[in-house]
Amino acid sequence: MNSELTRSDIINYYDNLINTIDTHSEKILNEKTFSDDEKSRLNDERLLIISKIKEIQKDNLKCLNQSPFCFFVPNKFNELKGSVNQYGKLIILSNQIDEDLVAKISEFIDREEYPDYYYFESYKDLLKFEVINKLIEIKFDNLIIDLSKPELNILKQLELDDTKRFKRIRLKSFKFLKKLINLSSVEYLKTSIYDMYPFPDYLELFPCLKNLEFDYAYFEFIPSKAFSCLKQLETLTIIRSEIQ
Repeated sequence: MNSELTRSDIINYYDNLINTIDTHSEKILNEKTFSDDEKSRLNDERLLIISKIKEIQKDNLKCLNQSPFCFFVPNKFNELKGSVNQYGKLIILSNQIDEDLVAKISEFIDREEYPDYYYFESYKDLLKFEVINKLIEIKFDNLIIDLSKPELNILKQLELDDTKRFKRIRLKSFKFLKKLINLSSVEYLKTSIYDMYPFPDYLELFPCLKNLEFDYAYFEFIPSKAFSCLKQLETLTIIRSEIQ
């Protein structure tokens, strides 16, 4: 869907999504032989997902630009692991994300295919991909993975890895997290971004941090009250980093 939504956009998106699920269900039933109980279960799952989609569509039509967003990830069969995604997963977020990001998340879930380092246009996009996938992993046993309530999305550990591309990491890349996770749940934050600079201006987003670690950073200086916002900080580790 577009960033500026119309009623037509919303209706078309969710109608197409429901059609995709119906087609997917028919394909599953045609490809394998199922018992009557298995067919009944698959149909129940289909109806449950479609019911949730219609509910979200209704909410979207009430408020065009401030509503939940969902997408469906069909199942894939992995020869080593068996059926890793069963029927499929309906993912619900509090806000719409770009359709390219939806595609990359789907590829990662089904094939464990990680995007090329140079795929993402910003560190924000990369971080969004990483965090959404971590949250999905936590709730992966659920048919419907509802991440639409940030206060219920708990991530005690957040690790920011080297991207081999983005070095200048600023607050604007993190603000979206407020709409995705409970920031007060984060107790451990580690950055392993080679030559990362300047000194982080986003630490105040994580008021309950107990452990903070910088690895490979490049700081011109550390401000005198750099960690004053972290009232619960117990351990600070700075290794393999340069400070001028």
